[in-house]
Amino acid sequence: MDEAIREAFMVEYFNDGTLGRATWLGKQIWKTPCDLWMYQEVLWDVKPQRIIECGTYEGGTAHWLASVLEHIGGGEVMTIDIDMHAGVPVHRRLTYQFGSTVSPETVGAVRDWIGDAKPVMVILDSDHQAAHVLKELDLYAPLVTVGSYIVVEDTHIGHPWKVPGIERGPAEALADWLPLHPEFEVDRARDKYSHSVCTGGFLRRIA
Repeated sequence: MDEAIREAFMVEYFNDGTLGRATWLGKQIWKTPCDLWMYQEVLWDVKPQRIIECGTYEGGTAHWLASVLEHIGGGEVMTIDIDMHAGVPVHRRLTYQFGSTVSPETVGAVRDWIGDAKPVMVILDSDHQAAHVLKELDLYAPLVTVGSYIVVEDTHIGHPWKVPGIERGPAEALADWLPLHPEFEVDRARDKYSHSVCTGGFLRRIA
């Protein structure tokens, strides 16, 4: 897809509020349809037994992930947020963890929950300031098993969608972190649908 056309469509998609109107079984889900389709491809390919999602909001994405795992027939999701909305979805494959994603208590709880299970996959979708994303990458990337993924969401912030108050976002965090971590590579095959809020954010562990 022509890059100028893609960026123009992305800006319009965000500015007219379409992203914020997406739902999954009645709950708001801040994902594009193309990203959701890519996620289900990744889940099928990896078949993770544990997925850690940093950032819950109303729980729509966590519920969607749990629903896909139910179809696959295995795996569980833990979603983490400092604040939880009332009426978050309930699913037998879904666990909620309250607290900061970067606190020692939270990371310890995540490690205990994972136990010996594998493959392990991580999704970073909480505070989008680069400094926070870098902390999450340092804390959660080591939990990812070889062949699985850590996904950095919202790399579109500033590229092209400008978000007030964020000068350096997830894309900048990735640019700082990835050269220091050759055990991960950007899986460009996961960008094939073009319309994405995490272009370049699917990092596959290779070592």
